[in-house]
Amino acid sequence: MVKAFYEQADRRGDEIAIRDEAREVELDWNELRDRMHRIAGGLSKLGLRKGDTVALMLNNRWEFIPSDLAAVSLGAVPYSIYQTSSAEQIQYLVSDAKSRIAIVEGAFLDRFLEARGELPELEHVIVVDGEGGDHTFDELMQMDPEFDPAETVESLQPDDLLTLIYTSGTTGPPKGVQLTHRNLLYGVSVADAMIDLPDEGGRVISWLPAAHVAERNAHYYLPMTRGLSVDHLP
Repeated sequence: MVKAFYEQADRRGDEIAIRDEAREVELDWNELRDRMHRIAGGLSKLGLRKGDTVALMLNNRWEFIPSDLAAVSLGAVPYSIYQTSSAEQIQYLVSDAKSRIAIVEGAFLDRFLEARGELPELEHVIVVDGEGGDHTFDELMQMDPEFDPAETVESLQPDDLLTLIYTSGTTGPPKGVQLTHRNLLYGVSVADAMIDLPDEGGRVISWLPAAHVAERNAHYYLPMTRGLSVDHLP
């Protein structure tokens, strides 16, 4: 998945990759790759390694894509938590995934910190839009700003885990569905075959929760591997 993203970044360069009007942020493909590398450098400094998991609890905002890509570039397995989750539900998911690192939006920080009381393995909470955790997002990106995950990216294999999608839990505790690079790249190829995607100027809107597999497929994996720009709705 990261190699497919790199191909588009090399091809698209200074074209816009992400727009987040609510936060007055636009990133071209080069800038997105740079942010991803900076975040990966910070996560590596915090000890994130291949096979580890990373919890993400964010609204639709620009920080999601480079954070997720950064974790994947290290061989880690990011997953998203629904914004409506209670502290008890957060605690269950983070404990089940055995996550030591979480990237959280300030709007959900109180619930996350409440859950943290029952999460002794959770070592680092990073807040993307303020303070109150262990690190701010800016601090994370300054931990190793020249980091390049090329060596780890080169070692990634199609059957390595790419993400976890947790089920709704309507028939019992949520189950973490393990999806590989091969799984999601195949899903992208099916969508590509069904939809006549433009070669230039294509745009998608990110509006579903990132914990939903349709959001990840349609508004993240598809645009990042096919060169479409993403507009994040607040």
